[in-house]
Amino acid sequence: MPANRPRGGPDGWTVAPGAPVPGRITTTKFATAKEVLVEYSEADREFTFATADLPRILKMAKNNSKVIEVGPDQSVVSFDIEIVPAGPARLFAPLLKKRMTRSFGSVQKDLKTYSETGEVSEAKRLATTRRSK
Repeated sequence: MPANRPRGGPDGWTVAPGAPVPGRITTTKFATAKEVLVEYSEADREFTFATADLPRILKMAKNNSKVIEVGPDQSVVSFDIEIVPAGPARLFAPLLKKRMTRSFGSVQKDLKTYSETGEVSEAKRLATTRRSK
């Protein structure tokens, strides 16, 4: 097990105490990832997923989400991603960062649509339909 991962859960990650679920499966056009909910605070409206079963080109991958109230019926959702490439893959870190920034931009648009209307965005619906085929 890599030294930078805590011991205890799947792939070395420990599920956060009080977490409503142990994790999730995320599917993209590139891969399917198992993510473990490693930090969870309902009071702070914050959670962090760490990816298990990483490909060899990555040492670690985590993403943190937080809802910050900015006014009556208004919130901002922050996404922070930490990805640590391994070995020669470190050379591609700038490209990976650019790709992840673009991907999370669409995630935020989808979340905005869902939180304001209760409906899944058209882009998300189409992506989900394509992946399920």
